[in-house]
Amino acid sequence: MDKVWSEKNKEIQKLLTKEATFEEAIGKLASFRTEMFEQITQIVNGYPEKAFAEMPYNGLIN
Repeated sequence: MDKVWSEKNKEIQKLLTKEATFEEAIGKLASFRTEMFEQITQIVNGYPEKAFAEMPYNGLIN
């Protein structure tokens, strides 16, 4: 997680601790989640499918 995301996470956690700011925290959390999924989507769409097929597999299943 980069520094910006870390700061957003800290802000959300702080807002979640108070009843008065809980709704605001939920809104920010939903927005942050969307931002993270957009980043993941860009990464997945930016790599060729062959690159994912060639990724090492450690064989561990949890």
